[in-house]
Parts: sequence; C-alpha cells; structure tokens
Amino acid sequence: MRLLAGVGIVIARTGSDVTTTFDAWAELPTVHIGTTPIANLAFAQTVSLIGQWLEQPQPRRIATANLDFLRLAASDRELEEALRAADLVTADGTPVLWLARLQRQPLRGRVTGADLIVPLVAEAHRRGRSVFLLGGAPGAAEASAVWFSQRFSGLRIAGTASPAIDIGNPESCRQAVATVAATMPDLLLVALGCPKQDLFLARHLHDLRCRVGIGVGASLDFLAGTVRRAPVALQRAGLEWVFRLSQEPRRLGGRYARDFVFLARAATQSFARRGDAGTASGATPGNASRKA
Repeated sequence: MRLLAGVGIVIARTGSDVTTTFDAWAELPTVHIGTTPIANLAFAQTVSLIGQWLEQPQPRRIATANLDFLRLAASDRELEEALRAADLVTADGTPVLWLARLQRQPLRGRVTGADLIVPLVAEAHRRGRSVFLLGGAPGAAEASAVWFSQRFSGLRIAGTASPAIDIGNPESCRQAVATVAATMPDLLLVALGCPKQDLFLARHLHDLRCRVGIGVGASLDFLAGTVRRAPVALQRAGLEWVFRLSQEPRRLGGRYARDFVFLARAATQSFARRGDAGTASGATPGNASRKA
C-alpha cells in the first residue's frame, strides 16, 4: 500500500494477482452485525470485486457502514432494509470490527469509503470506465474531479453535481436522478452522508443508469480540502472520531454520544451472539456467506 501525500487516503495495490485470488471464491463471506451483513473481504479484494462489477450491466449498490449507520438502521426500517439488500456492505469504522470480534467472527479489516474512493477511480480509469461525482459541500465534486483528472490522465468524468438534495422531496430527487442518468456513468460516487446517500441509492439505483453506485460520505470534501481527514496514525488506532469531533464539536458531539450508547448495547448483543453463525465455503469460521 502507499499513502497519497496530503490527503490521508491509503491506496491498495490492485492488479491481476488480486483479481485471481478473489475469483477463486464461490461466495461472498459476510458477518452480520445486527441485521446488517458486513462483507468479510480484505481491502484489495473489495476493490477487485467492484472493478469486476464495472464490467457488468447489472447495477450494483454498495454501502460503507460505520457505527452511526448501524445505530440509525436499528430504528429506521427503510435504512435497515437498504443495508440488508445492498450488494455489498463494507466495515467503515473500527467499532464495527470490535463488534465482529466480540462475536468471534473477526473481519479482515476496515474498508472505508474515504479509502476506497481513489482506488476505485483508478480502477475505473484502468478499465476505461466513466465516473460521476455527486454530493459533498458546494464545489467539492468539481474540485475532486479536477484532482482526479490531474492524477489519472484521460479519466472519463461523466459529470459532477453538488445539489442540496432533499431526500423527502420527490422533485428534488428526480432532478438529481435525471442529472446523473443523462450521463449513464459506470461508477457513481454519492457523497450525501448517512442515511441520505444510502436511501437515495436504494430508491433510485435503476433510474440512475449506473453500473455501480456507492455512498462515500465526506470523501469528496476530504479531496477538495474543505474538511481535513485524521492523520493515518489516528485512523489505524481507531481514533479518527476524536479528530473529527475536534473539528466539528457542535455538529458531531450529540451524534457521537448517541453512537457510544448504541455501541455499549450492541457490544452486549454481539457478545451474546458468539458463534451463532455457521461456517460457509470460502469463509472464515463463524462467518455466513452470500452470493457475489
């Protein structure tokens, strides 16, 4: 792996060797945290799988779920179903790894939206596929498109947009869907935050006319420089939330307090579930599996 200077995003090595390793698997191993199936894939395997999906006409939907996703899904039936029905849900946060470990079903590691975004665009570029950037702060999608174009010569940017989408307003959603669908992108990066990005993709995936749609949270803001990401050392120590809280205490203080209360309850439930799931082909002991 290598680190992009000044961005704090890790790029995993991808290529035919990784693809060959993944293709040997008949099923996608998952670990259920509550009702959410978290894919038990290494980072490079995740990039490889999504790269393969970019070559297929069937639209795919990916969620990058952190603890806040799980908390919100516990009281929001639509979000719970959106995560449960997604083609792939990754572990976007160290607390998700902790909960899996408490169940004696350890995950292979974090696979965050912020870490995925650059390798996925690199994979799209390598395959000659187009990318649409949707969301982020005003101007973040456009700035990110410039950033990507400077690093990946010839990258096909299908379009950019940073609209103020009201997920409860059908007309607002229709306008955003029409903007994206007109370009027929292969890879759609949706940076609207949870639950908005995941509900938007779940409701409109087929109308968006993309091959892969993935929610990436604040990733475009990180690339555009409007929000700083935590240093890699804090990320790896599971302390990225401390850095985020220091930047936006008013916005994030209440959310993190609720997340910690949920974490305590979820940890108790995870401990009680130890060894509940059986072992599937290609999965580690204690993991369930689903078709890739």
